[in-house]
Amino acid sequence: MNTRIWLLIVALGLAAAATTAGPFGPCPLVCQCTGFVPGVCTKCNDPNKDVSTQCKNCLSGYVTNSVGKCVPKVSSNPTCPPYCECRGFVPWTCTNCPDPNADLSTQCKKCNTGYHKAPPKGLCTKDTRTGTGSIPGGITPQVDTTKVPDFALINSFVLSQHPELVGATVTKLSTQVVSGMNYYISYETATTRYDVVVWYQAWLNNKQITSFTSSPK
Repeated sequence: MNTRIWLLIVALGLAAAATTAGPFGPCPLVCQCTGFVPGVCTKCNDPNKDVSTQCKNCLSGYVTNSVGKCVPKVSSNPTCPPYCECRGFVPWTCTNCPDPNADLSTQCKKCNTGYHKAPPKGLCTKDTRTGTGSIPGGITPQVDTTKVPDFALINSFVLSQHPELVGATVTKLSTQVVSGMNYYISYETATTRYDVVVWYQAWLNNKQITSFTSSPK
């Protein structure tokens, strides 16, 4: 047989072997072998696999899923949600609220019923509003001043700043939850009505009279 013909037959055989994809061919089933070297992957069937590993491994940033496909890798330890303690076998699951009055079902973002977040640390503080349907920012009329938390302290503060109110009668009181508590107080003497607004932040023991007006009766 002519040497050139024989070499041509060998070359054609090698090319055929290189493109064979099956259990009996040298090219792995996970790739295509379209080059001149038999059995060497030149293209992976899964585009997210690494051809340099004969398509056995995934590219950087990918992992093999349950059906053998390479999918984007998801961090197994993302940042723990704020307000949470993350424990157990799933690090990113909120398993405990450091604030005992926070609602675990909201990843500790919200407070349990009857509590609201108060600055500066955002801890859940017992809701001291006594009016029906009161909400943060809403002004709630108070009927019984003896049941309003800290009112005795606020009243003493007002009298210390305005001695002319000593002996006056408290005729009206409303409260408003803000960054702390606003107290809207009306005092009356025999001749004058006084309207006072006091802003109080209990956690800082900060008391300020933000408004003081008077009018004749």
